[in-house]
Amino acid sequence: MELSTHFPLLSLILLLPLLGAGLLWWFPQRQQVRLITLTTLLIDLLLAAAMVANFDPSLSGFQWMEKEAWIPGLNVHYQLGVDGISLLFIPATLLLFCGVVVSSWNTITSHPRLYYSLLLLLASSILGIFMALDTVLFFLFWELSLIPIYFLIALWGIGPNRRAAANQYTMIMFAGGTPILFGLLLAAFHYGDVANGGG
Repeated sequence: MELSTHFPLLSLILLLPLLGAGLLWWFPQRQQVRLITLTTLLIDLLLAAAMVANFDPSLSGFQWMEKEAWIPGLNVHYQLGVDGISLLFIPATLLLFCGVVVSSWNTITSHPRLYYSLLLLLASSILGIFMALDTVLFFLFWELSLIPIYFLIALWGIGPNRRAAANQYTMIMFAGGTPILFGLLLAAFHYGDVANGGG
């Protein structure tokens, strides 16, 4: 499949799991929910494979670039792109999530729509982490991933202490992200350029 680099392929790969998560709530049966989740991830994996196939390793820098102004006053953009490293993490992530769906096929019997919706939300946020070229956008995807992780651990984790484990994990990860946010706000206050750390 030959695609133009002007096609917003990264946004499509990023948003497809979110669309799939919303679609799940229209189907009440567990079998339907699982099939829709797996189909969504497989389609996304095919799109990622097309991205890899159309990547030109002879070019330096990022490819499949997308950039739209978001908060112009702070030079914050919706900016996506991939290089030779992040390029491989995207299909690997989708392949991993396909494996998670298959492995949980017969084990998730409680609130399957919520479980698979959270799984797709987590997939989208992790994909965003690998695609984001704007610092603020990267930070938002990083923090967004904490929401589905918390509920997945708290509701479907193993053992009686799963809620405590979810709380501890979320607090540690949030505490790790707080200095990043502080640094971004400090750069924005002094330089008016939060996206590039004041550069």
